[in-house]
Amino acid sequence: MTTAIREEAKVEEDLKPVQLFVDCDDTLLIYDTHQTPNPYGHWRGQFWHPNLFLIGQITAFWSLNPTSGIYIWSGGGSDYARECSKVLNISHLVSGFLVKDITNFHLVRSGDIVVDDDNLDGIRTHSPEEIFIEENNLA
Repeated sequence: MTTAIREEAKVEEDLKPVQLFVDCDDTLLIYDTHQTPNPYGHWRGQFWHPNLFLIGQITAFWSLNPTSGIYIWSGGGSDYARECSKVLNISHLVSGFLVKDITNFHLVRSGDIVVDDDNLDGIRTHSPEEIFIEENNLA
């Protein structure tokens, strides 16, 4: 690949809309008791409440960035992420549901926003309490 082609590819990558990746357990769903591990906490019947602030931020992100992708992921798998999104009434905003593991970490590009209670190896993450989206400040 020539330098010119690499530079053109870099410019195209920089022009892609910011994507938002959000975890389910202990991020979108906040558990009232802390039993570990939490994947499948909703399916296991653990008591939880929705992270209303984060749901509001996801809605704001979608309103301000309608061409951006919003992905909900979970260590519990894509079906679990889909179910959590349905229960929280945000599935209509979501571009995709993913298993949260190393096989999908490559989807996160520089500049994307990742909201997760876990520190993901090599990926800049925001804690659920830290994310704040407004028109001129995406994170």
